[in-house]
Amino acid sequence: MGDGQQYSKTSLAEIQKLIKLCKDNHLIAIVEAHDATDSDNIQYLENTANYWMEMKDALIGNEDHVILNTANEWGGAWDSSNWAAGYQQVIPKLRNVGIKNTIIGLNQLRPRHTLFSEFIDF
Repeated sequence: MGDGQQYSKTSLAEIQKLIKLCKDNHLIAIVEAHDATDSDNIQYLENTANYWMEMKDALIGNEDHVILNTANEWGGAWDSSNWAAGYQQVIPKLRNVGIKNTIIGLNQLRPRHTLFSEFIDF
């Protein structure tokens, strides 16, 4: 999906259609915005969080069916302090608008089983 920074912005209707298709086929949807891939710029992560806050109606009520990968593989250089600082900024914003879905923040240089709890004290 695109949040409009680099790729065309995916609409709320498109996201809702994809989530419904997954639900109809008994699948869990993992949604992500691809625009900040490989970036270390926290502003790009902020922009993707703003996008998901705008698209929150697709997420809220679908917590059992949708996992949110805020920004695909953000933090390309794997500076753990920058990665943690970025997510410390955006996760509370997402939670404060009612997004309660499971959130993952993957980085291609980090083992896929990494959990936020290793880096961030919530």
